[in-house]
Amino acid sequence: MKKITSLLLTLCICFSCVGLFASCDNNLPTNNKEETSYKQNSNSNSNSNEDKPNNEEKPIVYSEGLEYSLSEDRTYLIVTDVGTCKDTTIVIPPSFNDVPVKAIGYCAFGGGSFVKPNAPYVREVIIPDSVTEIGEAAFANNTYLKKITFGKSIENIADDAFYNCKYLEEVHISDLKSWCNITFCSYTSTPFYYGKNAKMYVNNKPITELIIPDGVTEIKSSAFSYCLFITKVKIGSSVTDISDGNSLTGAFAGCSNLTKVEISESVTYIGSYAFDDCSMLLHVFFEDPSNWKCTSFNDELHISEIDLSISNTAAMYLADTYVKYDWYKQQ
Repeated sequence: MKKITSLLLTLCICFSCVGLFASCDNNLPTNNKEETSYKQNSNSNSNSNEDKPNNEEKPIVYSEGLEYSLSEDRTYLIVTDVGTCKDTTIVIPPSFNDVPVKAIGYCAFGGGSFVKPNAPYVREVIIPDSVTEIGEAAFANNTYLKKITFGKSIENIADDAFYNCKYLEEVHISDLKSWCNITFCSYTSTPFYYGKNAKMYVNNKPITELIIPDGVTEIKSSAFSYCLFITKVKIGSSVTDISDGNSLTGAFAGCSNLTKVEISESVTYIGSYAFDDCSMLLHVFFEDPSNWKCTSFNDELHISEIDLSISNTAAMYLADTYVKYDWYKQQ
């Protein structure tokens, strides 16, 4: 009997130990739980990285295969042809073989009757800051061109540079100050005359209300002519001259949706036809409406300060009645 009792006691102790070890084992993490925890942490880190903005700039990939010629003084290169390049977005390099690229030559990206034998269907062209001149018919008749980005150093754009580029959609400008100072040789030099649907972008923002920045002293002829998406213009406090032109090349000629213009007191000259064909211009506000006179050939007249203080009268005078006159502010 004692043996049986001892045996039963031994078995009870064994079962108790087994239960205790099983309970302890359940409290330990399994391999599966460890893997799950690791995956969750990995996903959490991944999501965290996705939420952080990526401030790293992508490297610029310049187009290869373009053809160049050397300038007469042998100091810089001129892009003359698309050559073997098959890119639909042309990114012109600022230099090639360590020689700066400073010009785009005659019909380099032309289409139609101007097309070069190897020309691809160029839809976009990005011009670097190194380029100072765009040659005659450089993009003429390229009806595939939809977007163009200008560098900060353009000084001259020749005749017919954008002749018949009628499907342009976006004109990107990185420096408004330098744009105001470009010499456009004719109305066909501006991308907006044929590109009726082209919107102007400044630093990638579409512009309808144009503010001429400080530091600009002159707005040259054709600078914003036929830009149909401009509705308001504010002339900056450093501008003295709004250059003259003809019925097609005034600084804001053909801006047919322009409704409001603010002219700072620094402006002392407004050239003839500057606001020609601005048929919707309703309000012109002169910061200083006194001492203005208009001249045309042998005709000279003084404009009433009272009249120029009335915004719709000033608009009528500037865009219609005296649009062919040069306006001077007497000192």
